[in-house]
Amino acid sequence: MSPEQGPSEGSRKRGGRVLPVIGAVVAAGLIVTLSLLAERLSQIEERVGFTPSTGLGPGVLLPAELVARGRAAFIPAYSHIYSGGGEPVQLEVTLSVRNTDPAHPIQIDSVRYLDTDGGLVRALSNEPLVLGPLQTASYLVEQTDTRGGSGASFVVEWSAKDEINQPVFESIMIDATKGLAFASRGVPIERHEDSVD
Repeated sequence: MSPEQGPSEGSRKRGGRVLPVIGAVVAAGLIVTLSLLAERLSQIEERVGFTPSTGLGPGVLLPAELVARGRAAFIPAYSHIYSGGGEPVQLEVTLSVRNTDPAHPIQIDSVRYLDTDGGLVRALSNEPLVLGPLQTASYLVEQTDTRGGSGASFVVEWSAKDEINQPVFESIMIDATKGLAFASRGVPIERHEDSVD
């Protein structure tokens, strides 16, 4: 066959059959790859989904000689904010309590979630939780729980020895559907011993 003649009728037919086969193989490979990727993402979501904090373990308490005095923090939170002329935007709230001390534990004595009027919505901890050095505890208020209102807050009461780095208390609010996320930092307040339920 001379270069001017081009491919024969038979080679054109064979080439016409090969392209759809290659396309089918590529499509099948892509489907398998996407299925494996979806399964992997599902496994990652299961691992990082919210689970209540356990600290150093159930029933672990600080020895009495390490608990020099109790302290408290007030952390602003928002179960919703307003947008578009006063329409409420519901938010999911995560409270993060971080022990910033690299050598000493702290004890979280109570975590209370309060509404706009300062009334108790619910206690988020039923028993003390000890956080080891540099350990973090998280507490969740679901997006569907709107009882806190736009002026919601947390009060965390905690204990530790006198000379310790101050923990960090943050509330993180998010609405993934609107791409909205922001945080509030806690401030120390006076602790009243009779406020522990």
